[in-house]
Amino acid sequence: MLLYNEETLARNLRLIKSVPAMQRGWQTFAAERQRRDEAWLEEARKRVALLRERWRQHGGSKRFTLGNEVRELAKEAQNLAYYARMTGSVQAERQVLGLLKLLGEEERWVYQSGGGRNSDLWTADIGVYLSVAYDAVRSSCTPHERKAIEEMLYTKAYVPLYEDWLHPVKKIHALDSMGHNWWVVCVSAAGMLLLTLGERVAYPQEALHAVTEGLREWFAYPGNVLQNKQANFGPDGDYVETMGYLDYALGNFLVFEAAYRRHTGDSSLGELPVLAKIPDVYLETIYWRKADGEAVGTELSEEPLQATSRKNEDARIESEAWSRAKSDVGIQTGNEAREKLTVPKAEHDPPASRSKAAGGVGTFHFGDDGDRRKHAYVWLRLADLTRRGELLGLFADIKGDPAEAAELAFYPEGLEELPPVSDETDGITVLEHSGYGFVRWQSGGQQIVLAIKTGESWNHNHLDVGTFMLTVGGTMYADDSGHCAYSKPLYNGYYRQSAAHNVVLLDGRGQPPALIEEGTKFPGSIPDWLDTPDYKYLLADCTGPYSGLYRRFYRHFLCLEGAMIVIDDLQSEQGGTFEWLLHMPAGFKIRTGMAEPSLSIHGSSGEMKVLHPYPRRKEYAKRAGYLHAPPRETGREDEFPEADYAGVRSGSDDGRMKFVSAFVLPVRGERKTTVRRLEAGESAAYGGREADGDSAAGKLAGRAAGDGGNDHAGMLYGLKAEAPSEQTTLRSDTQGAGSEGVFPPGEASGEDVQALRLERPDGEIIDVFVNCRADGRVMHENTHAVFGELETDAFLCTLSYGRDGHLRRATLHNGSYLKLNGRCLFSSLLKSSAAISYRGGELEVGASLSADAWCYFSAEPSPNKTAEETDGFPVIAPESEAGGRPANAADLKAAQADGSAAPPEREVYGRQRNAASPPASDSAAQAARRADLRFDPLSGLWKRKIPTGRSNFRLPLDASISQPTE
Repeated sequence: MLLYNEETLARNLRLIKSVPAMQRGWQTFAAERQRRDEAWLEEARKRVALLRERWRQHGGSKRFTLGNEVRELAKEAQNLAYYARMTGSVQAERQVLGLLKLLGEEERWVYQSGGGRNSDLWTADIGVYLSVAYDAVRSSCTPHERKAIEEMLYTKAYVPLYEDWLHPVKKIHALDSMGHNWWVVCVSAAGMLLLTLGERVAYPQEALHAVTEGLREWFAYPGNVLQNKQANFGPDGDYVETMGYLDYALGNFLVFEAAYRRHTGDSSLGELPVLAKIPDVYLETIYWRKADGEAVGTELSEEPLQATSRKNEDARIESEAWSRAKSDVGIQTGNEAREKLTVPKAEHDPPASRSKAAGGVGTFHFGDDGDRRKHAYVWLRLADLTRRGELLGLFADIKGDPAEAAELAFYPEGLEELPPVSDETDGITVLEHSGYGFVRWQSGGQQIVLAIKTGESWNHNHLDVGTFMLTVGGTMYADDSGHCAYSKPLYNGYYRQSAAHNVVLLDGRGQPPALIEEGTKFPGSIPDWLDTPDYKYLLADCTGPYSGLYRRFYRHFLCLEGAMIVIDDLQSEQGGTFEWLLHMPAGFKIRTGMAEPSLSIHGSSGEMKVLHPYPRRKEYAKRAGYLHAPPRETGREDEFPEADYAGVRSGSDDGRMKFVSAFVLPVRGERKTTVRRLEAGESAAYGGREADGDSAAGKLAGRAAGDGGNDHAGMLYGLKAEAPSEQTTLRSDTQGAGSEGVFPPGEASGEDVQALRLERPDGEIIDVFVNCRADGRVMHENTHAVFGELETDAFLCTLSYGRDGHLRRATLHNGSYLKLNGRCLFSSLLKSSAAISYRGGELEVGASLSADAWCYFSAEPSPNKTAEETDGFPVIAPESEAGGRPANAADLKAAQADGSAAPPEREVYGRQRNAASPPASDSAAQAARRADLRFDPLSGLWKRKIPTGRSNFRLPLDASISQPTE
């Protein structure tokens, strides 16, 4: 036996006795199989005949319907065959033979013709199911039955599959034709049929060699430039198509791999390096969902395919052991077909089942994700191969108990079930090949998860580059429309189009629809991100897939406590009306009555508001769309749940546009984060000095201290809030509307910096600055911009102040310097991303660089401060060349008072004069040097050579040592 041999069945018996999930799964599975009698088989025959006649009369998609029914019956043949092996049921064996005969009456198992092929995915799946079923009951067949069944499998499945996809002379396909999944599905099926048919196939060893070596090539497929095809897998193990199609691509392969390993003893296919990486990909593309949330080279053996005498002896030993095992748990052998397997009642639920009371697993469904439960046995087989208990937990959460033959047979033994996802995880994961990015952080005592999709748009990947989803506390707030059955008009008319996703349209247009068929020449990517404990940033480059529409389409995501800020930097080929789209799972409201409207989204975690400080002139619109349609298996595939989505529109004459969007995250309690624009002339830095009580900063500080102010999330643009204008009044439009109607005039020119301020309930203030000069318009000059006391050449930067008004953190992105109150906080020759935090008695720096570069940092947030005034941060004096220790602020002050120390700007000369002086502490200086940390006396800054990529370091500061800690 290839799959359901005595070893597998004995292992299943042990699991049924010891694992509650297997107990429950088997009992349900067995009860369902016992109902398969002659009447059931006759009903199946009538359904096939009816569907066959409907296809002959009406054609079109009716052939798909017929093929799907045949495929499901073939899977049921496999289920019945497994049941027959487990119980010795003669009736089940008769049903298997009846299904083999019924399905063999089909002229061909091909239901998607075209391209000169004689086989398709249906051929492959039906061939795998029926070959496994036949192999399980082969010993009960008469010689005549064997000959007829093997001829059917050979002519209707093996030959068309092998010749279409592998035969060096007759093949019509290459590794890069028919999507990314067809090849592996079809060739794995040919391999399974080959193992089943054995010597019925000419030169079986050579054919098997072609199958296994071809599969290795498929996993290593590098892509094709002329056909706009990407590699199948990236370095991280991520698959270029959607996660649901990764399930499908691995389905037949893992069945073949298990049979091939058992038949030959060669385990190399299951040890391919990419397979060890795929579990992490599965676990990154899910999120913790609230229980009530709305939203899964070894050489081939020369041994011939037929069993040797040694294998026959092994099979006899296994058979005897299996008979003993069945007797131990009450399975009667022989012809007692109706005998049930009796097992102890489960005394407790497994960990994953218990956890469902508090929450479960949600899946991010970009593109054609499909029903993730259909091939869930893939997770079980990978869990066994890689010994990853998280995949066992993933199966338990999404699928539940094993309910099919493959799930029962592949259930791993001796593997602890682990939670697949946590609501406490924090960090950024980027799967660069597929273009997925995932940001997890904590806000308001809840986990927030942001999922972004860039990559390509072809076939199962929709025209959705740049779209994102957002969950709060396990509830989906920003969603993806999903998809419907491929034969439905809305599949191409709505679900695959850009308008069905969270992107930005221009005059109603998104990505060119032709990309669905032609592929994406310039895929989107995630070129930069920065991950620090309390600040996370990610950049999505969406420009390539919008070629011909946009010259720039960059989405910057700032993930903060209390809010997520999205900055869209857009430039079109010509002026027009930009429309920013947001889809939500349960509708939304457009609230008016303040300075400007806001979007209000309610979920089980509370209310989230989405505000748009920029552009200043805009119009909110409501459009009609759809949510994910139920899969075909539910019988409700013609239901398309309706759901309105939001559009925020603004015009531009010069083709440049900045959408700055603030997602005010739900919090427990009445006070929420407030957002307002900072107008020109307002202070951009008040943290280092007393704020004038009548100034904007003073008023803000007063609100932070609890002196009145707004207790709700709102948009307080500027100091004078105006009533909503006609331009911001809600207009109701249908999904297909273009750029008709009255639109706001274009954005005013001359605004170099777009700034906004977030005030959190705990008193923290976060200022965000967008430097419009740094959007490529002045590339031949520097991009220096000034806003109050802030100076920078960065495109984006933030300043965060504590309740006491002290600067806590400064960040910049695509910038080489950041100056505040006349002091440089960061400087480099290479434009970089960096976050500089001043907390807890140390300087902490996170950086993202495209090349090695020396970066300079200020060890204090503002000038002319004592250590006490700067939250414990000393002013660091230079060390001597001989290794003198850095001095703290008190040391420097005392030294300057008695004239023993020169001013910082002259210290370089002092160092030269006093080079022979003995060091105060050699160890401190040596530690700094070992970490490549140096003091620059010309600037008064510390500098460090930061390596390419992302890195973090801390610089503890006290009176005796300045040693960076990785």
